[in-house]
Amino acid sequence: MNNKITININNKGVIDMDTVKGCEHGMRLNSKGCYGNCYAYRAMKRYGYNFNESVKRYVYNKNEFFNNVKKTIFKSGLKFIRIGVMGDPSHYWNHTLGICELLKSFPYYIVIITKHWITLTDCQLDRFNKLENIIFNTSISALDTKKQIKYRLNQYYRIEGTGKSVLRIVSCDFNNDYFNKIQQNLFLNKFVIDNPFRCFKNHKLVVNNIINIIPFGNQYISKFNDKTYTGKCKGCPDMCGVSFFESIEKQFNLFQ
Repeated sequence: MNNKITININNKGVIDMDTVKGCEHGMRLNSKGCYGNCYAYRAMKRYGYNFNESVKRYVYNKNEFFNNVKKTIFKSGLKFIRIGVMGDPSHYWNHTLGICELLKSFPYYIVIITKHWITLTDCQLDRFNKLENIIFNTSISALDTKKQIKYRLNQYYRIEGTGKSVLRIVSCDFNNDYFNKIQQNLFLNKFVIDNPFRCFKNHKLVVNNIINIIPFGNQYISKFNDKTYTGKCKGCPDMCGVSFFESIEKQFNLFQ
């Protein structure tokens, strides 16, 4: 896999600037990724990449990198970049920090999506918070184990105490009271995003009648809330949590 960092706009209009490609820890638990249906694993497998390995992505030419960031942001019309689309940045927090610090003068939000496979140190979290435009999305689901849920909630609360923290809930339309109760409790948190679970109709959760699904493109989704937005990134009201922290926009004078 090429280890040069890139910034791209994918088919959903998401700006992807992954500092790490692949998810070593996630793939240890299931050969098909989290919940037996990781879309990032499937996408990278299609292109012949090994998602089981977490590979750092480097900046080799700062000027070229900065120009690519500016051009991509301008083309998209969005206010933020996402890290953690095709790999979990927690595998190399210091490396991710270094990339974010390179962009500290840029007036854009950086959304970091993670399951916290490796825990942020207090020092690392403090450095992230000093950048002020970092928004953490802690990915979680009722499908996680009790231990994982407790741990990820603790990370969400920990970051919330000093920085900008969003709970990114991989939700489902459950036919199961146990999972429903867990999911309802997750949605009681302050800053939450509803991210419907994507899967195929032969997934074991569907076959065992644990979740309901509806068609979505060439696959299916399990949609907990009928009103949850599932379109292109640019039209999303949540903007990965950016909409929760609009005061930053005035501070950084974004796109003014």
